[in-house]
Amino acid sequence: MSQSQRLEKSLSPDDPGWHATVEFLNEHQQALALIREGASLPGLGFEVGFPDDYTSQELHLFNMQADPDYLKAEQAKNFRDPDRALIGVLLPHLGPMRNLAKLLAADAERAAMVGDGDTALADALAIQRIAQHANEHPLLIDGLVCLSIRKLGYRTVQRVLISHPDLWHDSQLRDLAHAIAAQNVSLEAWFNTERLWFYDFLQRTYTDDGAGGGQITKQGIEDLKTYGSPEDPFGLTPSSPLVIAGLPAASVIVAPRGEMKRMYDNLMDQATLDGQKPLWQRGDSPDLDERVEAIASSNFTRMRYLPIVLYMPALSSVSKTVEYDLGTREGVMIGIALTLYRRQHGDWPATLDVLAPTYLPTVPVDRLTGKALCYVVTDDGPVVYSVGVDGDDDGGRPPIDSKGDINNKNASPYHWTPDLRAEREYDGDWVLWPVPEEKR
Repeated sequence: MSQSQRLEKSLSPDDPGWHATVEFLNEHQQALALIREGASLPGLGFEVGFPDDYTSQELHLFNMQADPDYLKAEQAKNFRDPDRALIGVLLPHLGPMRNLAKLLAADAERAAMVGDGDTALADALAIQRIAQHANEHPLLIDGLVCLSIRKLGYRTVQRVLISHPDLWHDSQLRDLAHAIAAQNVSLEAWFNTERLWFYDFLQRTYTDDGAGGGQITKQGIEDLKTYGSPEDPFGLTPSSPLVIAGLPAASVIVAPRGEMKRMYDNLMDQATLDGQKPLWQRGDSPDLDERVEAIASSNFTRMRYLPIVLYMPALSSVSKTVEYDLGTREGVMIGIALTLYRRQHGDWPATLDVLAPTYLPTVPVDRLTGKALCYVVTDDGPVVYSVGVDGDDDGGRPPIDSKGDINNKNASPYHWTPDLRAEREYDGDWVLWPVPEEKR
């Protein structure tokens, strides 16, 4: 097992091998300081795109597994291909950025264990800034990586704050709360970039009659064939009925350019509108992933809208991922506010309402129902939670999955439907603070 693999399995004090991770972190404090410094700079410093000269960007610094000769060959091949995509991008920095955030999370816990609050805070802030850097370019994959790094940051703050409640003084907690609150994502920006990819496909694979219409071309069929499956008789494989029939049949079966674009835009427009409202305000808005699945389930509509079936991102799933992130962020903000309140008043508040406006601008509501979040004080401290997707209050008990493990996500927006209903597998509450530790 490589050193990176060992570190991956030992990034928390509860993990076996943690002592080796601490030794590694202590030996590389200078490198960690550079990471924190880089995270604090105003821009990522990496030009996203398909560069003319790979050596000029030193991509191997971002991805040690990248083979420069291989990348150059791929670049040359793409530039020689007259039918290549007009929009292309390489994102070798995303994986390493996530790995750097994991190292900072481990270092924050290391620092907290020795009472070094300044370093632990610097690590926590750097994680938030790395997440922001990952989202500098409005691409969906960048955004999802941003959310995964933010989730790591929230977990780090919680673990340090609960295990070492007096480590950070009041002003440091306020700085941390402001940094977390400043993080924003835009579903509309991500989805608009996805549209560009699809519009590029239409431009390259359809004829254009000058009025927004046109038929799929032979090249379009060839492009779609690369996504086919030999086991799928209705996919665009070399032996599929559509390919055997040839271009004339394809022009009839596959939707024309204008119809294809309208269907795609309809789905994207609905996803954008949904993303502008919390779940509880979306009413009976249809699940867009289910709409695409319905298109794919019929042989006729699958063939007619095959580019959409193949290229459409999981719109509802992405939107629910953002809702999960926002709820988790609100939980951390409330946790910080509760800590500050207790320091100044000597006890936990009787209700969350007293936290605003001194400790919070406003008290967030349950993102699943629009009602007040639930709050109880136990012997172990306060618990803040949503009633979860089953719609009933279980007293802050998180869901238990079929294996007997805690699975907080099962009660979260990932399984939300407009009509909250009790289902045995989703029974339990979505706990926002402190988020229960789950089996990794």
